[in-house]
Amino acid sequence: MKSFTSGLLLWMVFFPAFSQEAGNFDLKYQRCEWTVDPNVAELSGKITYYFTGVQNDVREVSFNLSPGMTIDAVERNNASLSYSRSDNVIRIDLPEAVSTERSDSLSISYHGVPDPTGFGSYVRSQHNGVPIVWTLSEPYGAEDWFPCKNDLTDKVDSIDIFVTAPDGNRVASNGVLVSVTPTTADRNIHHWKMRYPVAAYLIAIAVTNYAVYSDWYNRSDADKLEILNYVYPERLETRKTETPAIIPILQFFEEKFGRYPFSDEKYGHAEFGWGGGMENQTMSFMVNFGYELMAHELAHQWFGDMITCGSWHDIWLNEGFATYATALFQEKTYPADWENWKISRINDVTSVPDGSVYRYDISSNSVIFPNRYTYSKGALVLHMLRFVLGDEQFFDALWNYAHDPTLQFNFAFTADLRNHFEAVSGKDLSEFFDTWIYKEGYPVYDISVNQTSLDNASVTIRQTPSHASVSCFKMPLPFKFFGTENESSEFVFYNDLPEQSFTFDPGFQISNVVFDPDKWILCKSQLALTTGIDVVDNDLILNVLPNPAQDFVTVNVKPGISASWVLSDVSGKTLKTGGPVPENEFVIDLSGFYPGVYLITFLTDAGKITKKLMIAKK
Repeated sequence: MKSFTSGLLLWMVFFPAFSQEAGNFDLKYQRCEWTVDPNVAELSGKITYYFTGVQNDVREVSFNLSPGMTIDAVERNNASLSYSRSDNVIRIDLPEAVSTERSDSLSISYHGVPDPTGFGSYVRSQHNGVPIVWTLSEPYGAEDWFPCKNDLTDKVDSIDIFVTAPDGNRVASNGVLVSVTPTTADRNIHHWKMRYPVAAYLIAIAVTNYAVYSDWYNRSDADKLEILNYVYPERLETRKTETPAIIPILQFFEEKFGRYPFSDEKYGHAEFGWGGGMENQTMSFMVNFGYELMAHELAHQWFGDMITCGSWHDIWLNEGFATYATALFQEKTYPADWENWKISRINDVTSVPDGSVYRYDISSNSVIFPNRYTYSKGALVLHMLRFVLGDEQFFDALWNYAHDPTLQFNFAFTADLRNHFEAVSGKDLSEFFDTWIYKEGYPVYDISVNQTSLDNASVTIRQTPSHASVSCFKMPLPFKFFGTENESSEFVFYNDLPEQSFTFDPGFQISNVVFDPDKWILCKSQLALTTGIDVVDNDLILNVLPNPAQDFVTVNVKPGISASWVLSDVSGKTLKTGGPVPENEFVIDLSGFYPGVYLITFLTDAGKITKKLMIAKK
């Protein structure tokens, strides 16, 4: 899910009540029958469930349904079942016990006017004056419009959806459209089926006068995936120019994460009226068709739909992944957007000093889905993990995570992800995950660079965490150093103390330093460069004249300084050497050298000095 509407009202949704009976049975199949009219507020439906016990002697099961919806009947084989209702929980007595080996079924018929909560759950609105109904159930909204097992412990293995709607409407939903069957009274039954496991919050419908067309992702002549688009007819021609952009995104994600998880069915888009997008399984609901939103919702089909966070505390496994997957596509395709993405996300997170990726409070949408932590910081944690491990190990671990048979079409927790990164890298990442996921804030660096000679410099790093939950963020820190002669070198220093110094040989006189030039680290920083070298590009130590030269150059050396020298081409191949030369002035013979650019490196008592030398045509 991704929202572009910063001013969107977030209705408070308190953590729903679940009963012990919700965990004692396993949903196998679900038949959903709904009657929907975009002109009418009331919804009626019947949900039939097939299930087994997760233990023996299960005699009671429970489902969630909003108290505002009226139950008409609870039945098994057309016989009424006794049930009780408390708040949002329906407890149903079974006439016969079920077990791990014995299945059963029951149906709940109901009706009412859904009370939209959260991000909407069940919304009636308009586009171009035409009524539309759409659903968005994440995180707790599914029970607002149908009885369900509204938790993150059980996916129903298979589902059929039958929506009866007035003529002139099309129904967008999960899986494959099987049929549209006319009935009496100018209505049609739209039958969708999905044969992949699905969490309750990812079941969705949208009903209006959609225009429909398909794009195709062709892996080969025999291997094609339909991208089915349900769009507002008033925007049909525009959308036809926009949706094909999903093809290169899909190809890129398959290269990085593996085959699209629901390839036996479809991928699709349905236009709707919320201020962002929602990754309903196999058909994302979209407010627009910019490449970033399309990429974000598509990435969720791997991370969020196939592998779903096992608790809303771990929602970053959905949203941080989709956010970073979009950025990875930017890195490959839109480098300027990639650079802006890194800067803007770091600025977003560091605009306040606190906040964790792990969501301790999951009582409402506003605390589960803050962009700064669930999206931006979650994505930047993956970005830093990539820097810590390197691309090969990072993407190998990500591939293994996406292909873990115990996680595919199931639920995952942060510990599952960590296990895969540790297995590939061989590193203990407990401290990394603890400080960056479970604790708060980010490091603030005060960095000073001091050079005392050409071959000796130091970096001093003083770290102040922005939040008291972390004493020190232990991270490799990258630097790039630039010299007076356009030289450059890169160093990485591992900072694991609040104050720490590192010495190194830059190989040249430093004129500028850039900390974290590629924006790998989530932090704030300030940097100062000082130098005690009595050297600039003049005759304080030595100079080379004339330059450009032809047959010879004269080297002037500061009195008391001894210098050896190496003449090389720009590739570093040694062509001529001399010294040590104690004289204050000496000549290097250049006769026989072709015109071009050369390097003279002087090894002096004051350090190593490299000069560019141009030999001109005679």
